[in-house]
Amino acid sequence: MKPKPLSACRSSTLAYALVVWLALGSLSVARVVASSLQNTPSAAAFQLPSGSSGSFDQLIFLAVDGIAARDDVYLVPGTGDPGGVLPDRSFCAGQELEFLRGLDFLVVGMPLTKATDGLIGERELQALPRHAFVLNPARGPIIQEAALVRALREGWIAGAALDTHYAYPLPPEHPLWRMENVILTPHISGSGLSPHFLERVWDIFSLNLERLERAQPLLNELTPAQLAGT
Repeated sequence: MKPKPLSACRSSTLAYALVVWLALGSLSVARVVASSLQNTPSAAAFQLPSGSSGSFDQLIFLAVDGIAARDDVYLVPGTGDPGGVLPDRSFCAGQELEFLRGLDFLVVGMPLTKATDGLIGERELQALPRHAFVLNPARGPIIQEAALVRALREGWIAGAALDTHYAYPLPPEHPLWRMENVILTPHISGSGLSPHFLERVWDIFSLNLERLERAQPLLNELTPAQLAGT
């Protein structure tokens, strides 16, 4: 099945964020993805050719539940893709397995809702190449716990870096602690310690205050349906 053009995927805004990388780095890669795609309400993958020196070769787009442009979103100048011009290729719902089979690194970057709870299970993890790594800075339960543990134990994937978990704190007897192919970090990939965090929070606040006074739609406003993941 050939990848569909981006225009063929118009719908609502659930998504994977998947990134292809040459070697396992830190979870800061998730910040790079988030900052570059924060006005893009779906998913992306950066793919490198074999033997690449490490620079990105292609941006591949996967929308699990379609793609739709969002207006009234806070956007840091010089970031994001409001025009949707970055992707070299795009995949729509029904093409997830084809997309996953070509990845070296899968980075999960979506909210946890009723629709995304357990979205990634055995089928998706088995579709990844055996050399692939999974990075999850989003929410633990988006990946089915038993499926992830089995994938790591049985070698379906090479390893995982997990910044979000299935319990806080993760019980000391949990098998993930004892796996040599797992890196666990204490939910810090979205840390407010960034030097830009407070600056941007107050910027959004001031801009929204101005919009409220002018009776304009607020930036980053979500509908009840979006909050419920329906």
